[in-house]
Amino acid sequence: MGTAFAEIDGYVSETVYPSSYHDTLNPAWTDECLLREGVKPPRLAPGAESHPFTLLDLGCGDGLGMLLLAATHPDSHFIGVDVMPEHIDAARQSAERLGLTNATFHAIDFGQALERDDLGADYIIVQGVLSWVGATAREQLMALIGKSLRPGGVASIGYNAQPGWLGMLSFQRLLRQIALTGQGATYERFEFALEEIRRMLPLGLRSIGPEQLAMIDSHRALLPAKYFAHEYLHESWEPQWSPTVIGQAARHGLSFVRSARPERLREDFILRRAQREELAQVADPVLHELLVDHFTACSFRTDIYMKGDPVRLDEAASEAGRLARPWMRRPGREDQPFELATPAGTIRFDNPAARLVWDAMAQGPVTPGEVVAASEEFDAVDILNVLDALAMRHAVPVEPACPRRDAARIDALLDGAGGEGRLINAWMTAWGPLRQG
Repeated sequence: MGTAFAEIDGYVSETVYPSSYHDTLNPAWTDECLLREGVKPPRLAPGAESHPFTLLDLGCGDGLGMLLLAATHPDSHFIGVDVMPEHIDAARQSAERLGLTNATFHAIDFGQALERDDLGADYIIVQGVLSWVGATAREQLMALIGKSLRPGGVASIGYNAQPGWLGMLSFQRLLRQIALTGQGATYERFEFALEEIRRMLPLGLRSIGPEQLAMIDSHRALLPAKYFAHEYLHESWEPQWSPTVIGQAARHGLSFVRSARPERLREDFILRRAQREELAQVADPVLHELLVDHFTACSFRTDIYMKGDPVRLDEAASEAGRLARPWMRRPGREDQPFELATPAGTIRFDNPAARLVWDAMAQGPVTPGEVVAASEEFDAVDILNVLDALAMRHAVPVEPACPRRDAARIDALLDGAGGEGRLINAWMTAWGPLRQG
């Protein structure tokens, strides 16, 4: 007979969460999403000049993602909150190694954070937590976001979503229960439970099939072993329905703005015509989101919320903001840049405008405005349309390059390799910071 997991409010806390960076939480990406929605980003001051900001990461883990942002935004301030002291200790050690003085960390839960008055922020980011903790912690989290966001500030919230996880509900419950009978660390008990399910599958587990095991196996080839205990063994594991999250946020003064997922930039890219025509008849924005979730079998959402009513920009101001933002190619994703597989089918856009944009990014970041100015054939609409497609997989918005004397230390923290360099300020990917030089 095994022993119970060490858990905090239903969240497995025995092992630390693996280091990670989630690019859809980057302020550069958030600002791009807001501009294309016609909403003023927190940093867009009069005169369209960006200014320093404060970012609050709730459930920051070991702080790697936040520290990369802190390193590339030296004039801004970053605050990390996590309930696990082991995470915060690791974050503080990394900050010290990097020589960062613009990042602070607090080992407190959301209830304790609510009692503080020093967590005000322009950007708040939350990844995964909402679907891994219990109802009390979820309510405290939303209350904390509502309290901490400054007027005009935005929160980017990522969470496991339904209906994409419906097929995993019974699998997760059985997996956790078997793991409770195992021995060793939580990630070892995950492996034990997984193999037990694999062994019993031929006996007839009516609600579990080989497709669940195949999904896990495909992820095991890419992710560290400790990740799976954090993803699947929580007592409070509960993928959320978008109307529930949107409604809970609204009760704390947070307005839903839009999805921040790259695949959701353009619905005409991912939905069939009949689906779009049906959505055109839907006036309720919450129902609209839920229908898109069903049309796409959505399993993960990253949504942007704003404190109070969004400040709207006119079309000219939105376009000007987008044209002034640099973009660059994603490293490691230069295969078939003009072809995308989506739920609606395959999109092919190998045309002169797409070639022009792609070639312009070959030497590093370039703004759409610069591409338009250099072209006699294509206007702003043409170039921005190309970027809409490239953004789904092959290109990212960035900010002006930020030379840093400690770039070698950041490289060493990421991959053990030093060397001089320049970080692109500030877009990081699953492969680390984008570098030039």
